[in-house]
Amino acid sequence: MRQRTACLILLVALAAGPVLAQGGAIRVGALQPDNWHGIGFFRGDDVAYSLRVLATGGNYRESLAGGEYKGLKPAGPGTELGSYVRQEWTVSSPLADNFSVRWTGTLRVPQTGKYTFYLASDDGARLVIDDEMVIDAWYDRSGEESVGERDLTAGEHTLRCEYYERGGGAQCHLAWSGPGVPRQIIGDPVMTADGRPGLKAQYFRGTDLEGEPQEAHVAKVDFNWGEGGPQVGEGDPPVVVLEWTRSGEGAVIGRVRAPRGSYVGLMLGALDTRNTWFLDESGVLVGSVRTGRDEDLLGFRLRAWPRGLVEIRGGVPQAGLWVPATEPVCFAAGFVPLPDVTPAAIEAELAKVRPAG
Repeated sequence: MRQRTACLILLVALAAGPVLAQGGAIRVGALQPDNWHGIGFFRGDDVAYSLRVLATGGNYRESLAGGEYKGLKPAGPGTELGSYVRQEWTVSSPLADNFSVRWTGTLRVPQTGKYTFYLASDDGARLVIDDEMVIDAWYDRSGEESVGERDLTAGEHTLRCEYYERGGGAQCHLAWSGPGVPRQIIGDPVMTADGRPGLKAQYFRGTDLEGEPQEAHVAKVDFNWGEGGPQVGEGDPPVVVLEWTRSGEGAVIGRVRAPRGSYVGLMLGALDTRNTWFLDESGVLVGSVRTGRDEDLLGFRLRAWPRGLVEIRGGVPQAGLWVPATEPVCFAAGFVPLPDVTPAAIEAELAKVRPAG
């Protein structure tokens, strides 16, 4: 799948003043656990601020589940100057829950006789052959198998298998057996659709097979998506790639590549629950903790070009900017007034530290 590039420019500088001096020097490291993709700015063993990188919207998404910032730890003792860090992860389709699928095609029966069909699913599914219902399990269930029989003549027969997923685990498996056919998954080479081996697949938002579907072609109905959902379209699963390196004392620069049509989410989290967020008149997202004296104000700033949509979550010390990945997206962040930076400078610096090959 073709991908656009979102250039990440993140510059973090150590702040002077009593607040940081009391907590020790800031260290920079990758976030843990592994599903927290991004960078932590650590004071001691805790996270002072964290930057999570997400991709969502369009045809793809990833979980926006929150977590306890206090429990996050650096992946190692810290990232040294001149080192290179790369994180890569896949994003699924938006069909992780509440979706439905219709698979259709022509079944080639080798010889006349009685055939048995096996349909296991989580949640509901049904099988129709030659416009007659063979298996009807159109209700919520957790992977149970239903069995149906049908007398078929040798030759071609129309087949339609329909499935819906309401929530939780998602899977669907269609098999058959009969004269000269040991139990096996139905698919290529006995199934064809639109002149190709396999089945035509239509994916619908919602559990009722209604609306405008997204179409694809599959070899067989034998899927276990776990807690996720199907990839809609051809090719490899789309990925998000985050590359970053420290640049100067307490500074980080990097780049994000995200699927076309998605939004890059730059989500900031603060360990201190007294932190408050606001967007100033120039479009800079500011997080601040006031400890009782004006000089003890600790501020973390984030700016994105072009400007992103701001999200400030009530009740948690978290906020962020969502920027479309349809064009290069650059941003800067830090504890001091933000410097003048350019994407070209970031690309050049990453090229110096990126491993060959």
